[in-house]
Amino acid sequence: MASRVLIFFIRHASLVRPLSEWGKLRMARDMAKLELAVGQNFVILHHFYSRGVEKLQSPTQRNKLTPLQYLLWLDSQGKDQIWKCVRATLDDYAAEVRVRGDKEFSPVYPLMLRIGSALPEKTVSQKS
Repeated sequence: MASRVLIFFIRHASLVRPLSEWGKLRMARDMAKLELAVGQNFVILHHFYSRGVEKLQSPTQRNKLTPLQYLLWLDSQGKDQIWKCVRATLDDYAAEVRVRGDKEFSPVYPLMLRIGSALPEKTVSQKS
C-alpha cells in the first residue's frame, strides 16, 4: 500500500507544471508529510495482529494493557523500543509453536518479522 501511495504521489506531482517557488515549497512539505506517514510501518505491523492466529498475542494482550495505555506508551517510545515490544510477541508465538511441535507458522508471522526487522536499521541510518 505504501508503495502504491508513493507511486501515485509522484505521478500526480510530475503533472504539475510549471511549478512556482511557492509550489516547490508546498510539494516539499507534502512529500515530507507523506514520507512520515508511509514510514509508520508500525501501523501495518499492528494491523497484522488482527489477521494472525489467536496464539499471536498483541502487545496490548501480552503486557495486559488497555488500548489507551498502549497508545500512550507508543507515543512515548522510539521505534526501537516499539519494535522490541512487537518482537517479544513474535518470539513468544514462535516459542509456543515450537513447543507444540507445529510445522507451520501463521502466514502473518514471517511478514511481521520481515517488516519489523528492517525498522530499527532505518532508524539507525536516519540518525547517522
